[in-house]
Amino acid sequence: MVRQFKEAIARRPDGISLMGHPGEPALGRLIEEARAKGIIVTTSNVGLPVSEARYKSEGFGYVGQKLYESGATLAKAAVRRCRLGSGDLALVWGLLGQEARGQRTKGVIDALKEKGLRVKYLEISGAIIRTRSRARPCSPALPPPTPASNWWSPITGR
Repeated sequence: MVRQFKEAIARRPDGISLMGHPGEPALGRLIEEARAKGIIVTTSNVGLPVSEARYKSEGFGYVGQKLYESGATLAKAAVRRCRLGSGDLALVWGLLGQEARGQRTKGVIDALKEKGLRVKYLEISGAIIRTRSRARPCSPALPPPTPASNWWSPITGR
């Protein structure tokens, strides 16, 4: 995404819409460069709140969900639908390693812990992000659920 953003800036369009997955550290200077060239920048899917605050009056905005809240809502629904309770174990497979995008995962984990669940976390690797078919072998490595563990998996939805 960073490379494509650089290429887009070089074309000098009137505006660029991008997803903020790489985060402020990777995109902040490029957004400054685009703005210096008169290019309006906005984000979707993953916000960049620092850049948005800085350039909002110049057209910078965000279209998408609030990721932390979205994750918390997902976790609360999973707890309710799967009838999970305090002491149960939940597997969360997510992206805490990505500053902006990881907010959804953080919301899931925080909400599960708030409900008293024990959380086992597994980071989605870069290889899996690049080639989603590599995710399949991950789930067999996990222990099967038992009545005592009663964990919910986003992989199986159970």
